[in-house]
Amino acid sequence: MIVPLNRGGEPSASEIETLRMVAAAAAERLAGCVAAPRRAPERPLLSRRERECLQWTAAGKTTWEIAAILEISPNTIDGYIASATRKLGAVNRTQAVAEALRRALID
Repeated sequence: MIVPLNRGGEPSASEIETLRMVAAAAAERLAGCVAAPRRAPERPLLSRRERECLQWTAAGKTTWEIAAILEISPNTIDGYIASATRKLGAVNRTQAVAEALRRALID
């Protein structure tokens, strides 16, 4: 309910009461916004192999070394790393490793 202020003089008792109710409702609404739990940003899900490849990359291994360790082709390793890089929104494997570490996706 909107009650116009009278023109001139002091506000009436009903106007003051209306303003108090509006202020209380606004304060309650703002408190609810601040207290609302923040939704965690969506974490891109990396496959087990993508995480493994990033983990070995973080350990300083080359594509060829990771391929030998996991017993799959270097092209497949590059594919896993490219996919993980894309999912993490990174521009290269170094940034992908840094982002995966920051998000605790790898150790």
